[in-house]
Amino acid sequence: MRADDAMNAEEVAAYLGIGKNSVYLMAKEGTLPSYRVGRKLRFTLEGIHSYLDSTRTGPADPPSKVGSPAGGSFSTASPFASARFSATDRETPSCEIARAAALFRAADSPFIVAGEVNACAAVASYLNAEGSFAQHVPMTDYSALVSLYAGTADIALTGLYDLKTNAYNVPFVQRLVPGVSAVVFRLLSRRVGFAVFPGNPKGLSGWGALLRAGVRLANREPGCGHRVLLDQKLRSMEARADNIDGYADPRFGEAAAARLVAQGTADVAVVRSGLVRCEDGLEFIDMQREWIDMTVVKTERTRPLLRSLRAMVSDGGFFEGVARADDADASGGGAILYEV
Repeated sequence: MRADDAMNAEEVAAYLGIGKNSVYLMAKEGTLPSYRVGRKLRFTLEGIHSYLDSTRTGPADPPSKVGSPAGGSFSTASPFASARFSATDRETPSCEIARAAALFRAADSPFIVAGEVNACAAVASYLNAEGSFAQHVPMTDYSALVSLYAGTADIALTGLYDLKTNAYNVPFVQRLVPGVSAVVFRLLSRRVGFAVFPGNPKGLSGWGALLRAGVRLANREPGCGHRVLLDQKLRSMEARADNIDGYADPRFGEAAAARLVAQGTADVAVVRSGLVRCEDGLEFIDMQREWIDMTVVKTERTRPLLRSLRAMVSDGGFFEGVARADDADASGGGAILYEV
């Protein structure tokens, strides 16, 4: 294929390993070069490679403070931040790993903070302020841990519930990052439960209520913490997921799921309490506490990073900030849960 050959959105999606709707969104935002032939959107291989090259660039020297590295400027935003999924995208964790793997992992490439919680950006900002070039790459909790195992991420922030042990995160680290030296730090806890219409017209008060006829669920994408939690709860009840209206039609992001409830298109979504306080027209039904923890791989490359992170988890000001931003409880934050 010549560099100037035209490609359609479906071909570009296959080439990049992402969803077609993500391609359209990236073209609309100008992240991915495109042009129109009549009403049809077209791309060139040269433009695609230009986009890929832009995701591999980084400053020659680590930044001395956030947003202002020595000798130039850079953005701490993820190179994939503009490639947000729409509600109709159905991408798999493996696609997210492929996108993360596209980063050029040279000696001066950024440390990657993988995950979807708000605290990811706070961790990246802290590291940049300490002189370690870091970027947040949004992805599901499950994908974040797989990225650690694949070597395409250095830090993962997750909230994954394990039914067998009734614990968060460490069992998943043991299963998904086998044979890799790592340390797991406790970060914060949040309340998680149901977002429902004001007054809770369906009377939803327990996980079993989701199985009732006439209850429409705004589900989340596979691999995210709240989807894993829901699936574990269904398993504990030996319930069939396909009996739940809406289970097979997930949305990317808890805000998108909650919005369906606020609009009356769905009756319930599994979300954190802080999201409901930010959304008009929703009520929160508290179900349980979830724990957000930080897993860091231990390599020669991350040795200086770990020193900064150990200082970070001893900084009360850091925890105060992330707790406020995520409506969370950071008491007990900084403890080492697991190390190998």
